[in-house]
Amino acid sequence: MRDIELCLDALALCKLDTETKHEAQNVVSAHFHSIAKDTPAKTWWTCPDWHPAIGRALRIDRKDEGAPFALLPFRLWHDGERHLVLAAHPAPRCLGPFDWDWLGIETVIAWDPQTDAAFILGDDGPALVGRFETREEGTVFRSPREFFTAWAVERAQFFARWCATGKGAWAHPAPERDLAPGKLALGDLAKISWVGLPDTIHARGINPATLNKAILRQARLPRAVAQEQRYAA
Repeated sequence: MRDIELCLDALALCKLDTETKHEAQNVVSAHFHSIAKDTPAKTWWTCPDWHPAIGRALRIDRKDEGAPFALLPFRLWHDGERHLVLAAHPAPRCLGPFDWDWLGIETVIAWDPQTDAAFILGDDGPALVGRFETREEGTVFRSPREFFTAWAVERAQFFARWCATGKGAWAHPAPERDLAPGKLALGDLAKISWVGLPDTIHARGINPATLNKAILRQARLPRAVAQEQRYAA
């Protein structure tokens, strides 16, 4: 509360017109209100990072140069009964521009490495989490372990490219972006919202026929049937 008071007092002293000053005060108030709320993203932010158990679960050698960046989305959390790995999507940016808080995190996935079961923290219903890179094609994962491992590998490879493009007088490092390798399907496939799909879907750990059936059933496409013609006697 003291922080927001200091910010609002500072704005009051700025030489701004009344309308601009009020807009700025509203933005500051909304920001601090969001920061104060307890959310899954805030839970993730306060959990221990860089834990050895996470590297072991994803089979990432923490001695590798790109390991810190590869494992950044993952943190260790205890729910009162067991330890789970929390994954934040999209992951906060750390190469620039920086994300100084958790407000950009949209979804937190809780994963049990022992059973390879996962759910959305705060919402255990069916969901499709991640991103499709293009409208032409994308990958849907069924196994959280496979999804997270591919995500960590993609991040490690990006970090290597980022380091390479950052060398030299005219260097322009690649901008950091969402590096999820596709989307993770959680829960009953028939109850997931299959909207905004690319033209081609690569199914990982899912029978393509089963996935197609779930998508087509939800699309509610019309079916053509033969019609009998009856003639009066």
